[in-house]
Amino acid sequence: MLRHHRSLSGPPLRKRENGGRALLLLALFFLAGCFMGSVFGNSSQFPACLSDFPGMDALGKQSFWPTLLSFSKFHIAAFLLGSTYYGVLFLPFLCCLRGYAFSRTAAVVVSATAKNGFLTALAVLGIPALFSLTCFFVLSLDAFVNARRVLDLVCEKHSPKIPGRLLRAALCFPVLLCGNAVSVWLVPKLVSLLH
Repeated sequence: MLRHHRSLSGPPLRKRENGGRALLLLALFFLAGCFMGSVFGNSSQFPACLSDFPGMDALGKQSFWPTLLSFSKFHIAAFLLGSTYYGVLFLPFLCCLRGYAFSRTAAVVVSATAKNGFLTALAVLGIPALFSLTCFFVLSLDAFVNARRVLDLVCEKHSPKIPGRLLRAALCFPVLLCGNAVSVWLVPKLVSLLH
């Protein structure tokens, strides 16, 4: 019994604590981006490639595969940043940019649709975000922890491999497919009901 208790206080517990701190850091940067997007969103120019919403005119006219690439652009960036030690620096800023894009797009949708603006933003962004943001944080957290591991290896410190990173990334793909399907096929129907 004592041996089992000692094994619980070893490296796996430290790894979970570091993962918790990393998640808190990434979430704080995401929330800071959300705050900046809601405060400064309508007053600044915003590249269309970063937007979460193609516009009211494009609803129902989107094709599935090109939209999937747009839907998962932040996820791909997070995954790729996890393979380099630069991810330690750039992943928090990617989370901030993701929060900014999400919040700014919501502010634009609410202000652009006079009738049912909040409900329209909830349909356009909220439902797909259940899929998108969940996968984004799973991939970002794994990427950040792996980037720290790569940095430790570059600094010649021992750092054990993180099990399951590729499996979790692979499991995110069908979730992103479902979220994109909702965005392409269900969201236009919901928006047409609101208007």
